[in-house]
Amino acid sequence: MKSSNKYWKGIDELDQSADFVSSQENEFSEGLPLEKIFTSDDDSVRANRRDFLKYFGFSVGAVTLAACNKAPVKKAVPYVVKPENVTPGVPLYYAGSSVSNSEGYPMLVKVREGRPIKFEPNKEATFFGGGLDGLAHSAILSLYDINRLKGAMVAGDRKPQAWADFDKDVIKALDATAASGKSIAIVTNSNTSLVVDQAIKDFSAKYTNTETVAYEPISYSGIIEANKKSFGEGKGVIPTYNFQNADVIVSFGADFLGTWISPMKFHADYGVNRVPKDGVMSKHYQFESLMSLTGTNADHRAPMKMSNVGQHLIALYRELGGATPEKGMELAGNAIKESAAALKAAKGKSLVVCGSNNINDQMLVNKINMMLGNYGSTIDLTNHYMGQSADDAKFNQFLQDAKGGKYGAAIFVNCNPVYSHSGAADAIAKIGTRISNAITMDETASTATHIATDLHPLESWDIKQPYKGKYVFSQPTISPVFEGRHI
Repeated sequence: MKSSNKYWKGIDELDQSADFVSSQENEFSEGLPLEKIFTSDDDSVRANRRDFLKYFGFSVGAVTLAACNKAPVKKAVPYVVKPENVTPGVPLYYAGSSVSNSEGYPMLVKVREGRPIKFEPNKEATFFGGGLDGLAHSAILSLYDINRLKGAMVAGDRKPQAWADFDKDVIKALDATAASGKSIAIVTNSNTSLVVDQAIKDFSAKYTNTETVAYEPISYSGIIEANKKSFGEGKGVIPTYNFQNADVIVSFGADFLGTWISPMKFHADYGVNRVPKDGVMSKHYQFESLMSLTGTNADHRAPMKMSNVGQHLIALYRELGGATPEKGMELAGNAIKESAAALKAAKGKSLVVCGSNNINDQMLVNKINMMLGNYGSTIDLTNHYMGQSADDAKFNQFLQDAKGGKYGAAIFVNCNPVYSHSGAADAIAKIGTRISNAITMDETASTATHIATDLHPLESWDIKQPYKGKYVFSQPTISPVFEGRHI
């Protein structure tokens, strides 16, 4: 039975005002006037099947005509003389080192017809585990960044200029700095490149008033300084952590599978003992303030305030038999006591790590690992990690001296302190000549007086040493896209 009730969305529709009727007519002005066709005041249908097919056919025809635009012709030009090692459609693979960090992690670069298109793990680099993380894979995009600088630039004229003219201008400024008696600072990242090291040595031999400072936004200088105090000046290094040798792992805020020190190597090492063998695998305790990739893989995870990490380390130290004036602080569920029992049962095959950059916290971690006999087994101070050499105290002293006018020139190599350090911009502005080798106009480059645009890592040769005695070679996989120059 047909209902005689009528419903309206509002007063305007009920009154059928002129504005409402006009808006209804133009509501779908781009489409077909189906409202007029299929409705009327007396509820009768004025359009028949023929009208419907007519309008439907018109719309289909219009779409078809719109799709008939002629596509542009793209011509494939064959080689006049085909390179011996290039076959169209068949990729080549070149050994290289990671682009996403300064460490120099080994990888393979997949190249098609002279263009790098993808990074692959280097399975033959067994020491490093033969893997890559998401950040390393995505770093290929930096090669094709439309914001890359096109060549050497001088402040006031952001157009690329000839390198010969640029070199004359820079040499003149550096000679003036040397003559004035002021120092020249070279600020680098945690550099592992032997090529860059040699370039700095050659530069320092000519300009003897040169000082070198290492800077990283995320520093591990607390570990370095703690090892100096615990083992002597010659052991001020970041050790190699052998997670593959550990049966019990306890981490205090160290996201070693995500961001801490060398996660790509730790991924492979950690996975060795996470596969059950005869029903046994490593046990992992993670204490952290925020959920991390490492925490999601832990067997036992307990929330912890990073501001209290020192108290929790004291509690663990006391549970293992150490004596301290303070009692420390336990975690929920007696997690510290439980982890201490597991560590005691795995002496010599356990590992305690901490993400704090506090020297006292790291010295306490050293004492715990010494009590457990982990040095020489899961911790190696000899074949140490070389991918982090930043010194917070030295960099802060550099900023203080820069404000005082000590430096007449500064060269920034692969680092951007103006962006990541709150006090860098004002201090660096006091230096007369500021040179950056950035490949994009980052914050430090934008304040520089000279920009010596570098080549992309995929466009240059290099040798890196991420771990003591472990060398990684990288080679050009594409001709330079712009007029950059390797340091």
